[in-house]
Amino acid sequence: MMGKRFNKKGFTLVELLAVIVVLAILVLLAMPRVTSMMEKSRVNSFAVEANEILKVAQTAYNDHLLNGTDDGTMPCYTVDKLIADGYLDKDKGEIVGAIVLEIPSATATNQNVITHMYLSKGDYYMKNVITKAKSSNVVKLSNLYSACTGSGTVTCTASGTNAATVKCGSTTISSLPTT
Repeated sequence: MMGKRFNKKGFTLVELLAVIVVLAILVLLAMPRVTSMMEKSRVNSFAVEANEILKVAQTAYNDHLLNGTDDGTMPCYTVDKLIADGYLDKDKGEIVGAIVLEIPSATATNQNVITHMYLSKGDYYMKNVITKAKSSNVVKLSNLYSACTGSGTVTCTASGTNAATVKCGSTTISSLPTT
């Protein structure tokens, strides 16, 4: 037997390249679907966090009523204030913005509290959401409150029972008169 013996235990270079090409095609086909699911997950997560912050702001308002510290103005709560007052965990610090609760007067026919949310997290923001935050309320653009990250702050000032002003640094985001 003078012929050469080949080891048949391994794969050839062509077989390995074929497998790599097939895997690359599968990754390319799956990638858009995976990235859209990741995007949807981020949006849903932000909406859930916004609703949590809304509930915390409502709790803070109820505490002020029960403790007799309500001054009769439209309640304004910034995320930073809720954290400082111990109502919210510090890990929500990546979200900036404010929540304004429009409380109806005792003589109003509609006794529902109207919520105005001005919240931002990275490239996502919610602007003037009147109802419960949903993923459809989240918009992806450049950070609406980017001036407020770092050295700037969001402020929420009530100027009476009929108005509140939300500012990002010195820029007015919204001025809310009740209707």
